[in-house]
Order: sequence, then structure tokens, then C-alpha cells
Amino acid sequence: MVYSVEEVAKYFLRKSSPGTIWAIDPLKLQKLTFYGEAYYLAISGGTHERLINDCEFEAWVHGPVCRKLWQKYSNYGYDDIPTYVGKTELDEDEFATFVLDFVWNKYGHESGKTLEMRTHNEDPWKNARGNKSPQSRSRSIISIENMFDFYKDEININYM
Repeated sequence: MVYSVEEVAKYFLRKSSPGTIWAIDPLKLQKLTFYGEAYYLAISGGTHERLINDCEFEAWVHGPVCRKLWQKYSNYGYDDIPTYVGKTELDEDEFATFVLDFVWNKYGHESGKTLEMRTHNEDPWKNARGNKSPQSRSRSIISIENMFDFYKDEININYM
């Protein structure tokens, strides 16, 4: 199954705890949803089935960004987004929730700035930006193939 980026965001926001290391601001939400998509591709074993059906991640200055998600949550600026209370469409999807819980356990305690710096050191963001300087604007799409190739290797190196 594929889901909207908003459903994936709500899944993570339901786990958040404002005012703690588990809080989520807009920058962190972008990176968590990006990692959700990337690890979903990697863990699904190369089927290239996507988790998110309504968004492409772009290689912005501050790391991967889904424009649709940015439009919805950018008004929070650097502030924590409130915890989401309620169900998501993902709740009954065991594989998707397994992957998103994996991402949450791996990155949920890190700040958005830390996750930004992490993505800056990873090939999918770097490849999409090409020769652009780190501070140059970019709308270049981060390719699904690059995401799959890089994060499948991350899983093999670090977790299997």
C-alpha cells in the first residue's frame, strides 16, 4: 500500500513528545518522512514500491524536503509541532509500521539539525544536488533509485 505524506507525518507526530528530545519540529518531520520513504524502499528488498504516493523529495539547502509537507507545517518555524492524537491509515499495515518504527527508534531522538547534517553526508542528497554549493537553492528531485541503493547498503552494513 502507498500513503499520503500527511499520513506518514501523522504517524510520526503521534509518537512525538513536545518539549523533549522526542519533539518534532518541521525540519525533523521532513527528515523522518524522508527516512521513512528511503528505508521502506530499502527494506522492501528492491521492489521499488513506494511508501509515499503524493510527494517527491527535493534536495533543498537544509536537506531532503517534500514541498507539500513544507507547505503544511512551515508555519511552525523552529517550534515543536503538537502531538497528533488519533488513528492513521498506516495503523493496520504491519510492514509500513515496522519500517516507520525502525526509523523512529533510529532517529526519533535526534534534532532536526542533526538529521539535516546527516543527510548532507549521504549520497542521495549529494547526488541530487550535483555541483551546487551547499547554500545554493535546489529543487532537484532525490531519485528513488539513489535512495534504494544507499539505504539498502546502510541496512546491510549496520543492521543485518
